[in-house]
Amino acid sequence: MRNERLLETLCANASYSLKCFLPLKGRWRDLHTLIKLPSEGAMAYIPGSEIKGAMRTALLWWLLRNDAQLRNWLHNALKQFKRQFANALDGVHGRDIREKIPVNVIPEEELNKLKQRRLRIKSGRVSVSNLKFALARILERDVTQKLERRAFRGSVSIDAQYDALRVIQIGDSSVVPQDYLAVIPIVIIGLSSDLELWHEAIMPGAKITSSFRAPTDEDALWSQMTAQFGYSGKLCEALSSVERLFSILHEFSQAVLQD
Repeated sequence: MRNERLLETLCANASYSLKCFLPLKGRWRDLHTLIKLPSEGAMAYIPGSEIKGAMRTALLWWLLRNDAQLRNWLHNALKQFKRQFANALDGVHGRDIREKIPVNVIPEEELNKLKQRRLRIKSGRVSVSNLKFALARILERDVTQKLERRAFRGSVSIDAQYDALRVIQIGDSSVVPQDYLAVIPIVIIGLSSDLELWHEAIMPGAKITSSFRAPTDEDALWSQMTAQFGYSGKLCEALSSVERLFSILHEFSQAVLQD
């Protein structure tokens, strides 16, 4: 009876309700919602920046598969990271994140670099979770960020204003019909454990629109930019036409669904 009254109260005061195809469990109270437009009756939409971010991920995936030079750079960068932090990586491998390990198993040179990335030492020990966090920050700085710059900013400058994807313009989407929204679990796969998060999501079949503009080989400005800033041949191929770009996005989507 108490739960029924609570449910009635929630339904009476809720702005809207959504379908959920699985029993809520885990961290379901931390529900991640889609961005809404107050001017459109709190209807959901997809910001153009989110669409472009997903496109960037797909392009990087394709470049790593098709650009041997970029792929070799990543391979060598990861090998160097492994050599630099071999002892710290051994310290976290296969351990529970709540476990604490003595810092004396990590050489001083490694330890000093980790301290710069918010490593917290207490009574001569450090938690595995904090050590992983520090390693992840170094990995992002030394590998991930440099990889993105190599992939999208050419050989002339690492400045963000020379990022090739700046020439692609994507507008915010139209609003998503509420009938096509649902609550689903999204699993983030980790080395030691997985994290299940609950999200509002757009169901298959929803029709939404967004403005889109990309350069082509016939675009004089684009041809000038590719020659001047030293973008890779594979990146120029990927952005050579809307049709080619969309075929890459489709290829990435199919690969994700198969995995």
